[in-house]
Amino acid sequence: MKTAIRTLFLSFVIFASCNKAEMTPGNVKFDLNDSNGNTYSALMHIPAGVSSDSSIPAVFIEDGREYTDNQPLWRTVDSLAECGAIEPVVIVCLNGKAEGSERTDFFVNTFIPYVQKKWNVGLDVENRVCSGTSASADRCLILSMQNDTLFNEYWCFSPSEADLSEFGLLSNPVQYRIFYSAEEEIEHFNYYPSLANAIRKRGGRVDCQTFDNSLALKQVWWPYLLTEELKRRFPGQDSSLK
Repeated sequence: MKTAIRTLFLSFVIFASCNKAEMTPGNVKFDLNDSNGNTYSALMHIPAGVSSDSSIPAVFIEDGREYTDNQPLWRTVDSLAECGAIEPVVIVCLNGKAEGSERTDFFVNTFIPYVQKKWNVGLDVENRVCSGTSASADRCLILSMQNDTLFNEYWCFSPSEADLSEFGLLSNPVQYRIFYSAEEEIEHFNYYPSLANAIRKRGGRVDCQTFDNSLALKQVWWPYLLTEELKRRFPGQDSSLK
């Protein structure tokens, strides 16, 4: 019986990987509607060198409004992939105005399945990362506790309000990368150590890092940190070019 179930599952995975849309390099924009009539715009950045014949690593950005029109960011990502500093990684950004649990439900139950069904993107949880900035980073942290098998790593830039006290132990050792500015560290003096402790107590692995926003705004640091995380998490054949 177990053999039959495993065979059926493998057949489904193989079937799901076939007949996907072509992966043409560049930015693909599309819109999706939720059941309440809200329209979400989205962008998927496809680097050169990817194929629709195999599952492609993906970073799902819960709110990509800070990145969607950032052409220098996309040129940087393309250059890193072309020179071998990172492996080709698809970055998928969800936009839209809905907030809170309504947005999270759409992100999990509509947006991600739509992308995975249409393209060979992020089918393997080991190569699927979730990221967010500010309030979006808070939602990512909550999502990680609600569904700890959806992503195996979260990149959270400048969270400040997520409360994990109502959640129990994680069933999987999720990895968290949390970044905040020196100014935020002072403003929320007790928050970040408490957040890291809350994650560790629930079985998560967490690495917190501070960046100095006295030289630039957070909106400048966030894209830079995103590219640095790409180099760390998805090193290419010539990772010496980091």
